Amino acid sequence: MKEYVIAKDHRELIERMRQPFVLCQALDKEVVPLAVSDGFCELFDYADREQLYHDINHNMFKDVHPNDTARVTNTILHFSAESGKLDVLYRSKKKGASGYQLIRMNGEHLMTDDGAELTLM
Repeated sequence: MKEYVIAKDHRELIERMRQPFVLCQALDKEVVPLAVSDGFCELFDYADREQLYHDINHNMFKDVHPNDTARVTNTILHFSAESGKLDVLYRSKKKGASGYQLIRMNGEHLMTDDGAELTLM
């Protein structure tokens, strides 16, 4: 499967949204972010959206509490390989913070008109 290309105007619309979410695609057991909302950037204290894209692509779970990392990783990988919904509770640091915040991540699979399966988390 090839990477889905989101239209520039759709990406910009998603990126301006205040709700924290990321639109992704699972490719070769990797989660590829297609669009990240302003709310998601704010939740994790990212002023630079490109840095957030980089961090998701290279170490998505780097700020997850060490005791939660394996469980969150396995839950998300299982979710991206199966149908159904994602619901996982974990601790994560904001960028540069010393303490952790509690995050509840929900997700669902979406099918585009041309048959690409995307994930909204």
